[in-house]
Amino acid sequence: MENRQTQCDSLTGEMLTTLGRLTAEVASMNNRSSILQHIANSIASTFTTPDDVFVSIIYKGISFTNGQPAASETRISVPVSVAGEVKGSIKVSYNQYCNNISTKSWQLFIENIATLISTQIMRLKYANLRQQNYQRSKELDAINHTSQIIKHGLPIDQTLQEICSMLPRAWVHSDWAVARIKFQDKQYTSLNFAVTQWGMDEQFSTFDNKKGSIEIYYQREFEEDNGTPFLPEERNLLTNIARLITGYLNSFKGSEIILQKAGRTAVSGS
Repeated sequence: MENRQTQCDSLTGEMLTTLGRLTAEVASMNNRSSILQHIANSIASTFTTPDDVFVSIIYKGISFTNGQPAASETRISVPVSVAGEVKGSIKVSYNQYCNNISTKSWQLFIENIATLISTQIMRLKYANLRQQNYQRSKELDAINHTSQIIKHGLPIDQTLQEICSMLPRAWVHSDWAVARIKFQDKQYTSLNFAVTQWGMDEQFSTFDNKKGSIEIYYQREFEEDNGTPFLPEERNLLTNIARLITGYLNSFKGSEIILQKAGRTAVSGS
């Protein structure tokens, strides 16, 4: 027991080492849950006997722990605040062999860990905001590009193929996105098109009840939110593209009808 107490007494240096190592490691991580789980495991591993320590990081009601609770009451509890608002806490308990550890050292260590968590969450928030702004610009570009293609007044086959070839660039994981447009008995596909289980589609129909659809597929699995790898904004984008295509097809068909009527009138007049 004396040896184990000595290990606990010497943890201050280990805490500083852990803090420095963690700061470097989480700086390259881009998933909040992964960061919190990694930190929970690393706090416990600061001890030579990590089974003597139980760590619980709670953030927005979700708990990240290093394993089963130690047989002890909570010794340290520190709030986790982000942008001045408390979002969670870090709780640490350790068993009787660690009674001689400096509570002040633990408190300072966990407070530094809480600051590290707050900093990393803010980093992810800013990165997400930048990504959202970039994604919105890509979506706007897709709408503008589709409108420009339509304005060229090209034949239907060429117009739908050009739109289809452009579409994958507007999705978040554009390198892994492919597209297909179906209209009547024809289909138009982007480069390397293949149907997978990770897809979304939007149906459309013209005023004369001719059916079509736009489909987007990812060629590999990505992290899902609410059961889909696609953003709500991407669903809205697909709907808007479908509306543009519908308007184009209706206009094209309307022009054909007008020309046909004009031709019949000219024939009857002669």
